[in-house]
Formats: sequence, structure tokens, C-alpha cells
Amino acid sequence: MRHDDDIGVSVTPMLDDMPAEMKEKILSTWCKEIKHAETKLPRPRSRALASLTCALLRVIGSKSGAGKCLFLASRPTAPERTACSFITIHTDDDVSTKRLCDFGEDILHQHRRRIVFLERAMASQIRSLTRFAVALAILTAWTRPATADQQQRPFSFQVPKNDSAAAEALASKLAALSPTVNREEAELLAECAYATVSKLRRDYRMFGTPIFNNFLIYHGLRKRGYCYQWSEDLLVALDELRLTSMELHWGESNPGNWRENNCIVVTAKGQPFNRGVMLECWRHLGHLCFGPIASDWEPYVENSAYARFVLARSAAPNASRTNHRVAFQTGVIAKKKAGD
Repeated sequence: MRHDDDIGVSVTPMLDDMPAEMKEKILSTWCKEIKHAETKLPRPRSRALASLTCALLRVIGSKSGAGKCLFLASRPTAPERTACSFITIHTDDDVSTKRLCDFGEDILHQHRRRIVFLERAMASQIRSLTRFAVALAILTAWTRPATADQQQRPFSFQVPKNDSAAAEALASKLAALSPTVNREEAELLAECAYATVSKLRRDYRMFGTPIFNNFLIYHGLRKRGYCYQWSEDLLVALDELRLTSMELHWGESNPGNWRENNCIVVTAKGQPFNRGVMLECWRHLGHLCFGPIASDWEPYVENSAYARFVLARSAAPNASRTNHRVAFQTGVIAKKKAGD
């Protein structure tokens, strides 16, 4: 931008023939424009406009003959101080003083301070929100596996500490039946089996040997504990899991005589009975035993009709839990099986 004198010279020809009233009107309009520009333009450019105004005032004062122009300006001497920068014109008689233009440096300075404060407050809020987002992300990542596990496994079982290793071994055995077996389902079934057998062992109050315990049941000293009762109660508990990758079967050996024994056989979905894993409780006095059904020393066959009968009876209200005499009888009464 050129110096003030150059600007004054350049605008002089336009103002030579103007009346004093017109010049004052031009000056008033110019000051308003300057005020407006001061709030919009950065500091260097606003100073340039102020210089231009000073030049214009010099031209107007000299050409109109209205009097000698005296320019007074004050500026802030420290960041914390604000002052108005203004220009005044004294008439010849020094009678009145008119403030022609207020450049509003104090307004600009306060505006800048507000902007700085807002920027700092916004930066602080952003930092706080960032910390909160990070904490929330960590908490979500930490709780998500547990939540997903609870959604996929709505059941929870308390496996005795002494049976924890055996439950893990059973889960691995079941998962090895087929690649289609869901590992989580295998673990759930193993936990359910060991927790159920542990509870039944307390309910049945097993005593002595399996045969002697049958004697106590026969004479009414124990309520339950026959081999088929172990298998029935275990089948009902496992059926409530609603397994999708495995199937439950009823297995029996020597059916219809005093040597009959029953077990539950678990196979992968669609697998034949003889490829499954047997779950047997009676032989070891209420302690779960498992292994391949095909390699057991007793030959087992499937009785799917009796499995359906047991599950249908358990679903009926007031299901009967009466005992059938299967040992220590002069005449053996075989268990009633659906379809026999």
C-alpha cells in the first residue's frame, strides 16, 4: 500500500469541487465503513484502513477550509489494557470537538481474548472426551467376551473342584467326535454332566456298593439310585441344553434281566450310536464314567423309544418318579419301556 501523502494526492482531484456538506457526508460514510471493516479484517489490514482514513481527513480539512485538523490516537500499551483509537477534528474557534471515527481496537482485542479462551476451553473438552472415549473402548473390549459368552451360554454350572480336570477331558473327548461339534457346546455338556451327577449323588445318598445301594432302595431305605434312574435324570438335565451339534441317546445292556445297565450316549449330530461316548454313573457309586461306547466291556444297544418316553414324562406335570424293582427280587420285573 502507498504512503498516506500519495493517497491524499490521488483523492484530491475528486474532492476539489465538492461542497463542504458533501465532504462531511462522504467522511461520515467512510467512518462507518471503517468501523465495519475493523471487525472483519485482520490487524495489519485494519491499520492500513486507518491510515487511509487519516489521509482522507487531511485532504478534506485542507480543501474545505473548515479548519486545521488535529489527529489524536491512543493505542494499548500492554495486552491486558484496551483503549479506543480515535480521530478528532477541532474547528477554527476550538468550540466543538467531534469524534469522527472509533476504530474499535478495544473490541478487537477483547474479541481475540474471547476466541483464545474458547479455543482453550474447546481443546480441554476435546481432551476430556478423548480420555472418556479411550476408557469406554477399553471397558467395552474387556466386557465384550464375557457378554458374548453369556449370550451363547445361558446356563451356568458349578463343577466340583475334584471333577474339573475330568470335565475338561470329557469336553475334549466330545469335541473330537467330529469337526462339526461345537467346542463350547462340548464344554457346556461336560460341565452340566458333572454338576448334575454331583447333585444326584447328594440327593440319592449313595452308600456302600452299587448292588448294596440297590438293596437299600428295594427295601425303601433309599428313594432313588437304580442305574436307569441315574440315566433318566441325567438325560433330562442334558436335554435342557438344547444342543445343536450333538445328539443324546439311551443305551442299555442286558435289557430285561437283573444284570441290565443303562447309560447315556452322546454322538455328533447324525453319527451312528456305536461311535458315541457313553456317560455312566451307577457302576462307580454315583461318579461319572465316560469312554467310547464301542469299547465298553458290556454290549450296549440303543433304545430311542425309551428316551422319548423319559423326556415326555419329564415334561408332563406331576411326573411320576416311582421306582421299578430291578434287583433282589424272586421274580424280575423289567422296566416298562415305551414300545415294549
